[in-house]
Amino acid sequence: MSRYVLLLLLGCWMFASFCAAFRMERSERCLCKKLYRVRPANIFQWKLFPPSASCSAYEIVLTSVAGRKICLHPESKAWKLIMSGERSPI
Repeated sequence: MSRYVLLLLLGCWMFASFCAAFRMERSERCLCKKLYRVRPANIFQWKLFPPSASCSAYEIVLTSVAGRKICLHPESKAWKLIMSGERSPI
């Protein structure tokens, strides 16, 4: 009887670990949950994070003049100005 209980517990443990691993594989842990549009004059500093194992997207995180960390939308006017060279990288 104790062998069956042990096998049942072992089976439950293996099933639970498999479910947890499967769930973690599907989720991405990106820095940016929401993307914002920001005026170029409000940008103090920016950083570009390339895709990684935890997130498959490019992420642009900037620091505003007020000190807030904001995720910048890649199609925004501010990012286009930075990439075109009109606003120098800080």
